[in-house]
Amino acid sequence: MIAEANREIRWAQRVANNERSERHAVKRPYIYLDEVIGRLEALHLKGLNNVPRSFIPRLEVVSKLLPPEIDAPSQWRRHSKGC
Repeated sequence: MIAEANREIRWAQRVANNERSERHAVKRPYIYLDEVIGRLEALHLKGLNNVPRSFIPRLEVVSKLLPPEIDAPSQWRRHSKGC
């Protein structure tokens, strides 16, 4: 009886962990994009018109997160043309 209860508990924990992982996998790209946008906004508010070279790898990760129907730029521009 205790062994059966332990099996059921472990099964429920696996199910809950799988569901949590799936939710996190869906949210992760949005969290990352929000962070990148926030950092770009901070650079803009500092008056920078050029994205630092050190920031480019973050933009390249964005390309990988985009859905297949959206084409990422082949090269990210570092200079803003203004608003």
